[in-house]
Amino acid sequence: VIEINAGEESKSMVTILSICSQLLEIGADRHSFLLGFGGGVVCDICGFVASIYMRGIEFAYVSTSLLSQVDASIGGKTGINFQSFKNILGAFNHPEFVLCDQKVLATLPESEFINGLGEVVKHAFIADKEMFEFLKDKSEIILDRDELSMKYLIRRSIEIKSSIVNQDERESGMRKLLNFGHTLGHAIEVNSKYNHGEAISIGMVMAAKCSHEFGYCSKLIIGELENLLTALSLPIKCDIDKNILFEAIQKDKKKKANMIDFVFVEDIAKPRIEKVDPSSIQKAV
Repeated sequence: VIEINAGEESKSMVTILSICSQLLEIGADRHSFLLGFGGGVVCDICGFVASIYMRGIEFAYVSTSLLSQVDASIGGKTGINFQSFKNILGAFNHPEFVLCDQKVLATLPESEFINGLGEVVKHAFIADKEMFEFLKDKSEIILDRDELSMKYLIRRSIEIKSSIVNQDERESGMRKLLNFGHTLGHAIEVNSKYNHGEAISIGMVMAAKCSHEFGYCSKLIIGELENLLTALSLPIKCDIDKNILFEAIQKDKKKKANMIDFVFVEDIAKPRIEKVDPSSIQKAV
């Protein structure tokens, strides 16, 4: 068993090199199997190590957090942070299997459970209006971790993400839709104390407001999103220097030359991707 510290700070090259050293010490070879047991950070690190150790070994995940079950363990993205920028080093690498047991969610602290709800809302907002309405109607019992509600939300999130990934594994087209709220959300996450789900929650509201400023959606859509996030105890705003956001956007992986693929929304379950100048996003938020 190789243990790492909890938290985003572990997503570093120091951790990667430490794990590789320990694998060598215990005699792991290219036929060894690496099992990532934990949340989203563990998934990112396990998959990345498996992609580079002896040019690649097989691996799998046992997802123990809501964030991991609905998002991080699905889709083959692995990576670590570098120089204060999110997931700059990494690889696409798919596990042999992913095991999601919702019983482990009972062990999560409230903040970590709510963290995962940010990605659940994202999936509903970009892809499934019925799921969005379900979240609105059942928000109270969802926060109480109602078993049937969570079973539906986890399954539906997996279906939505896997369906998109199956059509665009390497993010050349529609997979970019899964980045709704992430361009700004990642910038918030690495420059504040907000966890991933909270930062993405704020990022989604900012992206919806940008959508309105660009003329793509009405203020009603922003209100719908803000009301749901608030009902699920997720934040919808923060105080952060726009110059810091802009600097982070300049290092975003989706940036090409002087343009960036930004995910806007026209309506619930009706997103759109447009190439824009990052400075126009800075002005809109």
